[in-house]
Amino acid sequence: MLRDLLNIIRSEHNQKDLPASDIQYDRTDIDYGSLSSSLTRNMEKIKTAFGKSSDLYERKITTAGNYKITLFFIDGLVNETDISAFLINSLLKSTEQPRNDQSIEFFSKQMIPSTNVIVSHTFKDVYLNLLDGFVIVLFEGSKKAYALNFSGGEKRSLEDSKLEKNLRGPRDAFVEDLRTNTSLIRRRIKNLNLQIENMTLGSRSGTGVCIAYLRDIANLKIVEELQNRLLQINFDNIQDSTYIAHLIEDNPFSIFPLLLKTEKPDKVASNLLEGKIVLLSDNSPTAVLIPTVFGDYFHIQDDYYDYFYIASISRMIRILGAFLATLATPLYIALTAINLDMLPVKLALPFSQIRYVIPFPLVVEVIIMEITLELLREAGLRIPSPIGPAISIVGGLVIGQTAVNAGFTSPFLTIVVALSAIGSFAIPYADLVSTFRIVKGLLIIFSSLFGIFGIGAVITILIIHMCSLTCFGIPYLAPFSEKGILISIKDVLRIPFKLSKKRHSYYRIQDESKVNSHE
Repeated sequence: MLRDLLNIIRSEHNQKDLPASDIQYDRTDIDYGSLSSSLTRNMEKIKTAFGKSSDLYERKITTAGNYKITLFFIDGLVNETDISAFLINSLLKSTEQPRNDQSIEFFSKQMIPSTNVIVSHTFKDVYLNLLDGFVIVLFEGSKKAYALNFSGGEKRSLEDSKLEKNLRGPRDAFVEDLRTNTSLIRRRIKNLNLQIENMTLGSRSGTGVCIAYLRDIANLKIVEELQNRLLQINFDNIQDSTYIAHLIEDNPFSIFPLLLKTEKPDKVASNLLEGKIVLLSDNSPTAVLIPTVFGDYFHIQDDYYDYFYIASISRMIRILGAFLATLATPLYIALTAINLDMLPVKLALPFSQIRYVIPFPLVVEVIIMEITLELLREAGLRIPSPIGPAISIVGGLVIGQTAVNAGFTSPFLTIVVALSAIGSFAIPYADLVSTFRIVKGLLIIFSSLFGIFGIGAVITILIIHMCSLTCFGIPYLAPFSEKGILISIKDVLRIPFKLSKKRHSYYRIQDESKVNSHE
């Protein structure tokens, strides 16, 4: 009946469903083969390949010697001022008339004012160079195309990361330009062993990707495994490095984040020197650190700029915040609804008395409060930044106080939910916060059904699951899975630099020593 109603409405507006077989296909014949000596033919092939793209610019030049040259470039990817000032003026002034391949080769070297020239013999290479922001120069009578780097266009300036705030240390952060990001790493690690390898992913997006590592520290077997996984990606759209992270994880269906992401170049440099591998993507300010263990999500770069005892206390507070964010509400449910006999009498009586006033069962009351909290959190993220945090705080205060006064929730639960929210704010990385939100939801359900036993059962299952996880062969719960209590203490606490002379062995790196390293 609904289908008939839709047909009546559409018939009045002359609307029809497009049949599934009614598809118009693109019949463009794109040539990826070798270039010819005919300038006109080469020009037509390139224009045919790009179709009706209005940002493909063609510039025909006739030199003073009556020799024909054509330039191709994509608007917005190049610096047109430099092209006009250096390249076009140089070509226009030429009085030579090259007749063969050798004379054309000599002419191109004399007239092209650039040392960064890529010579292409196929249309496929020409297309890729154009899309990478190069200027293509075609000569009459030549079977070669010359790609010149006059890159330009709009780029975001370097500024502090809005996701990772730090009190000390550098204030720059990665931007959406891949070469700018690699230069930020090079400035911090001036070492010949720093390797930066490029590749292209995404059959349609053609996204530039690079991996960076120190070849004398990192485990080259992990580097090889990463390269193999990247080559096996069969996905036509790669818009961000997080796309790649989802495609190369050991267990993409786990609720726990397996690859740490950061926008801070100083953190990337520190992790490279610890033997990790970094994955960067063009058009993305996010770097992916490989491999990652669970403890990495409680470490921030500020730990290494502060005194070791302050950093150690800060880490313990973050761990406490994680416990509060995950267990505060489930424990309140278990102890006040199921296992009330485990509380002292002086606590059990107030909890029992206030429950008579609340019209909802405890689990319903908790779910309402948690959903309200999540709505306020989302609203604070989506509303423009100057007023977003203020609305979240004011909204939480007003709604919480009103709900208590109206008798819809107890003041004890309001305090517990607020502690849980504050604890989640102490967790440095958003990926782990999202994981703990899911875990808290599971714990709320099982604590309302089975009390403390339900909480213990869920935590046991999660620990078993975490023990089974790996990140490129490295145990996810390292260093707790390694032998020796000192390794675990070193990961939980920040050891003074004078005592921290070895890198983490659980990353399976080549060189564990931080002193007397060869250059």
